[in-house]
Amino acid sequence: MSLDLQRRPSQCPHCRATLSETVQYGISSGQPKLIDPHVVSVDAITPRAHGGRYTRENIAFVCWSCSVAKGHGSVAALRSFLLALKERAVIGSGRFLAVDPPRRTALTEMDRQYIQEWADRQHQRVLNTVANNPRKAGDLSVGDIVELGCARYIGQGRYLDPSGLSLPLWAGSLDRIDPGGGYALSNVRALHTVFNRIRMDAPDDAPIKQVIAHLKAADLDDADAPVEMLGGEQFRR
Repeated sequence: MSLDLQRRPSQCPHCRATLSETVQYGISSGQPKLIDPHVVSVDAITPRAHGGRYTRENIAFVCWSCSVAKGHGSVAALRSFLLALKERAVIGSGRFLAVDPPRRTALTEMDRQYIQEWADRQHQRVLNTVANNPRKAGDLSVGDIVELGCARYIGQGRYLDPSGLSLPLWAGSLDRIDPGGGYALSNVRALHTVFNRIRMDAPDDAPIKQVIAHLKAADLDDADAPVEMLGGEQFRR
């Protein structure tokens, strides 16, 4: 079964942006660059990570920005994310997203345990990353990551992302500010996993800002409209 790309819809079913003529299949790891947010991406509506398959009933043509923002999540989660971006995301004028950390609040024992568990997971990911790429090694400790989490924590299991979004702490990941440097407290920040994936090894947040600007312009007036799936003559056997 192959796609007939000439029969794709003219708009992204999620943000209603006009789709370009170019098709992008995923993200090329380690190749940071500005990608046209309107580029067409072939998306599994129910992600493969959750049992979805590339079948006629489970595929939609979407813009690259919505595809990467959706990731392994659901369409409903993507719509909620788009609404949050429109209402709260701050692009700013600098090279990096720079919404200041919140004022420190008293942490409960449950808060501290939640942050500790997040820090343990992030530290293990750092160890795995460094094992595969020693040049990223640094002196970042679990305690450093706990401190980072506490600085951004706003309660009820959420943190304030540099984009200005209030997000579940589990959605935050460690991003190296200078991609040429290692994992050290002075060179890492908590950043939404989606934004981290968009940035890759870019020298600044330009790719993230480009995607945020695109998604903030999304037309969500018909957010409850069903996603337009492919079918019929849009596929060739």
